Amino acid sequence: MVREGRLSIAGSDAWLEIHDDRMISNVIPNVATKTPAGGWMISDWDHGRVFTRNEAITAMNLLMLYAQGRSPDDPLIQAWEEELGLPHSGEAGEPNNSQH
Repeated sequence: MVREGRLSIAGSDAWLEIHDDRMISNVIPNVATKTPAGGWMISDWDHGRVFTRNEAITAMNLLMLYAQGRSPDDPLIQAWEEELGLPHSGEAGEPNNSQH
């Protein structure tokens, strides 16, 4: 089953392209890739965390918002960080992303 597509962030030229085996964006260098076991890993994410497909989409979108300079106090950022079990932006444990 092919579940490919492109998500855009409203009000910007940013997009996330989703394929069966990888996810890429035009605003971040990170790439999400599907593992042989069916999980997802995101390049430059600390601790080699394995995500579900939906978590990987959320994480990639979160990295895109970080790269666009969105405030750590943005309710969307806070909700996605909480959904992924991350501390609030700026605290230890957030993704290792040179753009953030």
